Amino acid sequence: MKAQQDFKAGTTQKFQYWTNSSVLNYKNHSVLPLSTTTSNVTAQFTHAKEATVQSQLSEGGSPSGYLNFKDPWKIDYNESPYGMRNRGDSAIFYQVNFVANNIGTSSGNKGIFLNRTIASGMYYTISAPTTQTINGAAGFFQNWSGSGVTFQDANVQQTGVVFTEANATVIANYKGSLASTVATAMSQPSQKKIARGNTGDYFLTYESAGKIWVEYSTNQGTTWQFANAN
Repeated sequence: MKAQQDFKAGTTQKFQYWTNSSVLNYKNHSVLPLSTTTSNVTAQFTHAKEATVQSQLSEGGSPSGYLNFKDPWKIDYNESPYGMRNRGDSAIFYQVNFVANNIGTSSGNKGIFLNRTIASGMYYTISAPTTQTINGAAGFFQNWSGSGVTFQDANVQQTGVVFTEANATVIANYKGSLASTVATAMSQPSQKKIARGNTGDYFLTYESAGKIWVEYSTNQGTTWQFANAN
């Protein structure tokens, strides 16, 4: 069975699943079992909504960077001889760079479905790299937040995500290297903030967002790395 791949005319309704009595199949171009008791086979179309995924420094600034997103309804698989279809439970991660509504109805995802719960077994998954450059600063992943979304686990890099409202935003929060929410964290003259170890490495301590951070450099301060993850 093959349902229409595009939006229904004049709407943002797109294919969500096939239903044959109590059987649900989330792949378009599907083989569905039929029997003498089969009364109907239905392609369920549901309104898709706008949404954005983004990375941001905890210290503030504009969203930037990229994330990896797994969408069971993204039409990205060419199945010969039937053509393009979504992957359903075989969906793969792909990179999403930041722009507004980057998984919305005008994107390759053609929008997201609301309230696809983890318990349903067919849901969206988001993943963040451990480190990435955001607005020119090196960032270290901390956790997830957002609006109009809930997370399976907001403190791990890869997690299931449920969109509960239209125009939802998923935010991967990153700690910026040598960045602080405290204006005087790097400049207070009465405090010693840099120490040199017996191997010649530099260690720097400072406060940001109510926590004490330690970074170290093995090249006399040219580049820095986090000694504590959170």
